[in-house]
Amino acid sequence: RAQLNLFVIAAILITFASCKNRMRATNCGVTMATFTENVAQNWSEEFFEFDQLSVKMKAEYKDGADNQNFTINAVMIKDSLIWASISALGIEGIRILVDKDSIKLINRLKKTYYVHSTDFLEQFLGQPFGVSQLQQLLLGNPIFDFENLKYSENDLYGEHFSSQAGMARYIVQLNECLRINRFVLKEAGSERKLDSEYSNFMKVKKHGILPTIMNLHVKDERKDVYFKLQYVSVNTDEINAIPFRIPSRYARGM
Repeated sequence: RAQLNLFVIAAILITFASCKNRMRATNCGVTMATFTENVAQNWSEEFFEFDQLSVKMKAEYKDGADNQNFTINAVMIKDSLIWASISALGIEGIRILVDKDSIKLINRLKKTYYVHSTDFLEQFLGQPFGVSQLQQLLLGNPIFDFENLKYSENDLYGEHFSSQAGMARYIVQLNECLRINRFVLKEAGSERKLDSEYSNFMKVKKHGILPTIMNLHVKDERKDVYFKLQYVSVNTDEINAIPFRIPSRYARGM
């Protein structure tokens, strides 16, 4: 439970990307009705690009009967780290730092802290999954080698791209702007699934098209967790400091 909750918090904290540069609504339409031969090639030209990002966002969390609302202030440095402060009713409860090797979490309400290797994300998803992949997932960019995707069609997902890597299957639906409408990662032979749906796309000058609403569903044999994440404000100014210090009086949790 602790590991899955930590993954969920780590995921929620990272969904920040865009910039204070002017954003304007973009009509990307619904999922593509027809795939052409050059879709995979052109798709790479539409990835959302960034170096440093900061964001304020609203988050809704649902785990069975447990429903909670949060405000998240977060920053991200590409392929390097994610920092987030999570608060409710104006009071900070959680502060998180994710880098290439670890996830550190400070619980200010319980005066405890946690340190985990990012390996537990791989254990949960069954695939390599670190800070870079989390960043791309929550920006609506692919987290895998898109060149290996193949066109598929079925009743469940309609027309889409898919790829198999070991026990994991990736499913991607694109919209008319060649941005991801839905991304699904499933593990064969188990109930493990990560399902992300993106909407309300905005064009950010010099950076690309960004989904400003994300619905994330994380499921395994024991948990069934939902998040809704919505950007309130974004900024691409240079990040000067990452405030993260574990107080000496806090006890380490397991």
